[in-house]
Order: sequence, then C-alpha cells, then structure tokens
Amino acid sequence: MNKDLELPDGTYGAISPSDSDTMTLWWVHRGKMKTWPPKQRWAPYPPQAPQHLTYAERRAWRNSWYGMTYWPWKQAVIDAIAADLEAAAARFDEHVPADERPVIPVPGRKPKPDKVRADEIQAAFMHDHRGMSVDAVADEMKIPRTTAWRRIQNGRLLLTKVSDAIERISGKSALSIAADHFSSAPDRDGAR
Repeated sequence: MNKDLELPDGTYGAISPSDSDTMTLWWVHRGKMKTWPPKQRWAPYPPQAPQHLTYAERRAWRNSWYGMTYWPWKQAVIDAIAADLEAAAARFDEHVPADERPVIPVPGRKPKPDKVRADEIQAAFMHDHRGMSVDAVADEMKIPRTTAWRRIQNGRLLLTKVSDAIERISGKSALSIAADHFSSAPDRDGAR
C-alpha cells in the first residue's frame, strides 16, 4: 500500500470514499501524501477498542481495523487521484484560494518567506544593537526561545551578506554610507 509514492508531487482533491459530500484535499511532496490543510484528518477515525482486551489484543484489533478500513479508504483516494491527475489538481484549485495553497519548495532549497527574513533581521538588531537577551527577544516577538536564537543567528548572517554586498558595490562600508547620509544637513529641497 505505497501507491501514494507513485503520485507526482502536486496538490489534489478527491471525493471521500466514505462520504460523497466531502472533498478531501491532499498535498503530495517527495512521495509523501499529506492532508491539506495541515493536521486535517479526512480519513475515518478508528473506533474505541473494546475495554476487555489486553494490550497485545488491542494492538492486533487496531491493526486489523487499519487493514480493513483505513488503508482501503486511503487506497481508494489514491486511485481516484491517479485516475485523472489534472482533474484532481483542478478540484484542489477550485476548493483552496491561491493565497492559502502550500508553498511548493524549489528542489535543494528551503523556502524562506520575506516575513521570516524581516523577523530575522529584527531579532538580530534587537539582540546586537539594543542589547536585549535572547529571552527578551523571544518575549518581545512572542516566539519560543530557540526560535529567537535561530532568528538572531540567521539575521546576523543576512546583515553580514548585505553589508558585504554594499561594500563590494560602493567601495564603502554600510555604516560609513549611513553616517555620511545622516550626518549631512539637508538642502532647501530636502535632499541630503
């Protein structure tokens, strides 16, 4: 039951085999079939196991339920998608607005939304120039401490890359350009 590995990467919609009124949405990436939106469960839930069963019996009962109910259900979804990939992709597009669709990663590169980059620069600035501790940055940005630390590190790297690029292009450091800009008095037209 690994036919989902044969589906090409993409986003798909398929009618639920157990409820013809429900459209199930899927994102296939690197051979793994994931529900959309994330953490949505389209498949049927397993019923409560009978209370009188031992641990081994309960495990066997659960495996039996998955074998008789869940895996055939999922295989039916996969078969419906594989039968007409273009129609399944169109069904997904019909049910999910463009701005809510998953970001399809570029092979070999992790996607980095602009907001994360701005947050990384902000975190590095707060830590390095305002003297805030990692904990204070985490509190201010309302993120976990480890995320704050990671964003500070990434922000420092980004700021270094930008400063290096400015220096290569202009022959001056970013700090000296800023100092020149802000230390000169504006003329009558407001230009510096």
